[in-house]
Amino acid sequence: MDTLHIVATKYTPEIDFNPETRHLQIFGDSRPEDTVGFYQKILLWLDNFLAAVKQDSKRDEVLLTFRLNYFNSISAKYLLAIINKCKPLYTEGNPLKIEWLYLVDDEEAKQWGEDLQAISQLPFDIRPVDEEQ
Repeated sequence: MDTLHIVATKYTPEIDFNPETRHLQIFGDSRPEDTVGFYQKILLWLDNFLAAVKQDSKRDEVLLTFRLNYFNSISAKYLLAIINKCKPLYTEGNPLKIEWLYLVDDEEAKQWGEDLQAISQLPFDIRPVDEEQ
């Protein structure tokens, strides 16, 4: 399975989903003009990745990392869709770790992480990071 890498733009986040390391990262700003089109290919890739993970006997951890400076409300819907697609891994006993990283002074971003955690009912590692990280 190929890595899914989408370079960040002014309006879209960087996507770096690596099936070999099982590290799925989303960084930057998310306010695409065509939110559905942008996230549909990500959700399709994720469907294929999760099917492969479920068939793999290794049961290595899947790490989902979010570090978003800004995202609009329609993007929030798709971020939750990504989290919910991964939820069966957790409920079926596969190792899943979700990191929600936010800038030290960004209380709103922290609150979004807490809200998504509450909605998904999955454990998140919500923690502040410095600008450089």
